Amino acid sequence: MKNIKRHIIFWSCYFLYVYITDYFTDPDATLVKELIFFLSQNIFLFYGLYYVLRRFSVKTKKDIVLSLLRAILMLAAFCALRYFVRYWLLTRYFDPAYGQYDMTIFWVKNLLWVVNYMFFALAYFYFVSSVEKQKALMKSREEKMAEEQAKIQIENTALKAQINPHFLYNTLDFLYAKALPHSAELSDGIIRLADIMRYSIKPQDRDGLARLEEEIEHLENVIDINRLRFNNSIYINFEVEGDPGELKIIPLVLITLVENVLKHGRVNDPSYPATIRLSVTGGNRLEFSTSNKKRSGPKELSTGIGLENIRKRLESAYGSHASFRTEEADDFFHTHLTLQFV
Repeated sequence: MKNIKRHIIFWSCYFLYVYITDYFTDPDATLVKELIFFLSQNIFLFYGLYYVLRRFSVKTKKDIVLSLLRAILMLAAFCALRYFVRYWLLTRYFDPAYGQYDMTIFWVKNLLWVVNYMFFALAYFYFVSSVEKQKALMKSREEKMAEEQAKIQIENTALKAQINPHFLYNTLDFLYAKALPHSAELSDGIIRLADIMRYSIKPQDRDGLARLEEEIEHLENVIDINRLRFNNSIYINFEVEGDPGELKIIPLVLITLVENVLKHGRVNDPSYPATIRLSVTGGNRLEFSTSNKKRSGPKELSTGIGLENIRKRLESAYGSHASFRTEEADDFFHTHLTLQFV
């Protein structure tokens, strides 16, 4: 809307200038005639040429042909409009002398008008293109800054979790030693909790990746400790096939999918156990899938990263080498992740 107002103001001022100039140099000039000439020559030609430039492309032969065709049609329309205005409209309603205008001069002036306004259209075209590029660049910078701020927030959260870790470990080791003589199940839960906390606050590698083998151990610990929490009344089948070897993966992806099962899945029904499958094939291909019956009611807490963030992180880290999809069928929810390590 702002651009439209600016265009109207500019053309109004320009028309006023042209009208005042012609008024003192041409005694036959009238407001109506000046307006007709102005609309049919200046404005039509300027925006027609600008449209052709905006749509001009040389990417393919078809684009070139279409671009040339648009230019020819626009110039033909301009010439037809000028001919109509001078040799019919003005001749019939204003002065018959307009119909006696020499055709050679008519075509020469048409060419001069096209050349003149091609310069203005090109200047405006490059100005608009420059502004659009600057806006796109600023948007890209803002998105990059937002990503950096998100990374910083994650790092700060991780730093908060690392407050005095040795105190936590020593406390859990003490509780494990005290519980061991009384309850093997309780002591096992404590040691698994210690492993989960140790892995969660463990510094990442320089490349920001985690070993897939450690991720699998972490998943097993999370599933087992949830079994202990609910007195072995949750039913999850976790299957692992293949050798993870030295493969590495961005952290918090697999655990988020498992937490999604615990949060949204009906895992307390032995008739419909949740299924989590991890498969490594060819030494460089990972397939990870989850399947669970959906539930209503209270939900478990999770990291809050969410499935949409998984898509963004996978796209950012792996591009076309990653595929992630979700499916809902009746009362069931499925996820499937494929990674091709390169």
